[in-house]
Amino acid sequence: AGTEGDKNGTSRSSISFTAFTYPVLTTNRPSGDLQFIRYYVDDKDGKPALYKEVWNPYSDENTAFKAEVIGDIEGFEIQYYNGKDWAKAWDAGLDKSLPEAVKATLSVEYKGVVKEFSAVARTMIR
Repeated sequence: AGTEGDKNGTSRSSISFTAFTYPVLTTNRPSGDLQFIRYYVDDKDGKPALYKEVWNPYSDENTAFKAEVIGDIEGFEIQYYNGKDWAKAWDAGLDKSLPEAVKATLSVEYKGVVKEFSAVARTMIR
């Protein structure tokens, strides 16, 4: 699932998904390779920062591992491709499918100029 937000002109998308990946926290806790992952923007010292949160569904604890990915960003935008158009939000439960591709764009200021860095990941092989 993904949502789009905006605060003071800063794009603040978030994306949540499950993935098979290497366990993050394994010491004295049940774990497996299934993880719930969320990327989102939150304020740190009054400036937007990108965070990654990982939750272990095998643990009885309702806590997640949270880490700052990059601070002092200008924006973070996620877009979803349905085969025809790009959308700024997606709910696989409502759409009854995954998007064909997901595009992430991170905006940062460098020497007074805002630079955008994008990556596109396909989610389905056709």
